[in-house]
Amino acid sequence: MRSFFYLCYLLMLLYFGCAKTLNINDINALSRVKFEKPSLQPDRELFDLRVDIIRQTADDFRGDSIVGKRDLPYHYLGFSLGNGIFYDLNGNLSIRVDYLLNMETTGDFKIEKTYRKSKANCMYQSQDGNFSFGLTNKNKRHKVFQVQSFDDSLAISINDKFRNAIVIGDTLTKFMNKKKVLVEIFKDGEKSYIQKIGKKVKHYIVDDDSIILGNTYKITQNQRGDMIQILLIGKKSDKLLYTIVRDSASMFIYDDKYYGKKLTFGSDQFNVHESNEMDFGFRGVN
Repeated sequence: MRSFFYLCYLLMLLYFGCAKTLNINDINALSRVKFEKPSLQPDRELFDLRVDIIRQTADDFRGDSIVGKRDLPYHYLGFSLGNGIFYDLNGNLSIRVDYLLNMETTGDFKIEKTYRKSKANCMYQSQDGNFSFGLTNKNKRHKVFQVQSFDDSLAISINDKFRNAIVIGDTLTKFMNKKKVLVEIFKDGEKSYIQKIGKKVKHYIVDDDSIILGNTYKITQNQRGDMIQILLIGKKSDKLLYTIVRDSASMFIYDDKYYGKKLTFGSDQFNVHESNEMDFGFRGVN
């Protein structure tokens, strides 16, 4: 048992010793551009094409023992908050890849996820409502699901068997399976929504410079509109989790110790650098 804890201690030292902060001088030297005003609108993101800001986790069990953490899955349904920021109903906060690439994903598309070693590159493709992905160099796609779109709704099928439907109306949004409605989102006036999952109720509110996401997160902008801050709502005071700033060529997402992500933009593509190392990127494919 003692050797196990010693090994964990060494791994922690290795992790924190190797982790590097983003370049503070690069952040301070930005010619910042203004963000769009905050907005709040029920929306969907079906293809897991997101850059995480906050990814929710849960304990990972092996038998009765906790062996680590696992990422909670993305939810199809959530809220668009403006500037490509998407908050899904599982509590995951991210920036949409289609927004960063200035691409539409409601019809046919191809987006490649790229890595430093190109053998790992993956292609995400939707054609005639069939979504698939797979390794680029093997040119083989794994069929994931099918989407049928209607005027105000869509149906998701797996292996041609109906799985879920999403209906987005002016005042009511619903997420359902073939048996029942799982989630309802009601418009509550001009600037707020009420979400109901069973007996659980959450309130979402937007005003001129901030968004309240239930009793969990607050998204704010500074007076100049060139900085977004993500705060954890507390009983006595809110805690700053992440700051987002950008110019025309790059974006930084970082915490109070300057750990985070740097995004660099090119023609029809962008790369994601975590602590200054390029980890992955996305590019639109014609």
